Amino acid sequence: MNNGKIPVVILVRVSTVKQETTRQISELQQHAAAKGYQVVEVCEETISGSAHDDDRHGLRRAEELAVSGAI
Repeated sequence: MNNGKIPVVILVRVSTVKQETTRQISELQQHAAAKGYQVVEVCEETISGSAHDDDRHGLRRAEELAVSGAI
């Protein structure tokens, strides 16, 4: 379980396949740990910031976790 920690999801996005999410994820995991949050999932996207919401699979997954109460 979450041991009293607030469950969160990390959502990262880059625009091109040449870009990487490694640094974003690392920094957000460090921030979550410093705040005492429990990261339950990392959602990643490689998509333009102007893309239609239906194409944002990472964002959709984060929303599913929120609606289900997992975060």
